Parts: sequence; C-alpha cells; structure tokens
Amino acid sequence: MRPIKIISDSTADLPKELIEKYDIEVLPLSVTLGEKSFKDGVEICAQDIFKFYEETKNLPTTSAVSVLEYTEAFTPWVEKGYDVVHFTISSTMSACYQNATIAV
Repeated sequence: MRPIKIISDSTADLPKELIEKYDIEVLPLSVTLGEKSFKDGVEICAQDIFKFYEETKNLPTTSAVSVLEYTEAFTPWVEKGYDVVHFTISSTMSACYQNATIAV
C-alpha cells in the first residue's frame, strides 16, 4: 500500500491540532477585502473578515487556488510515491475542484 498525503484547501477551516496531528497541507484561497488580497489562514483569519464586514458592510470575495499552486503542491508527493487525497470546497461554489482536477 502506498503512503497517503492529505491536502485540503483553506475553506475546510481545519483546527490547527488536526493539521499538525495528520500533517495536512493546507492550500489557502485568496480573500479580497476592498482592494487588498490576503492568503486565507496565513495572512488573514475569520475574525479579520468579520471585522471588515462589520466596519464596511462590504462582502469579501475569494479567488480559487490556481492550477499552478495545485500542481506545485501535488507533484512532489506524487513523485515520492504518495497517493494524494485532496479535500476542497464544492465544485458548484468555487473553481478549486476544477483547478485541482486539471493539475492532476
């Protein structure tokens, strides 16, 4: 049986303890607040997003993880002989699923 690498996008909002326990790699979506973009879970957290909305009444927008970012995340593991299991947001809500599929 081949080893497995679990990769998720940031929309899963996995707790830090779970990420560390299972060595899950998290690929951040981009979150745009006004004219500034941030990497979800890296440069911005949920509280920042809620605060932005409360202060401006403007909804944030997101950008999917790119095909290139997925390729760069998946390829090293595949080359090491791992099977990659990826969890992503619904294909009806984001282009993440499509981009991940293209990257494979």
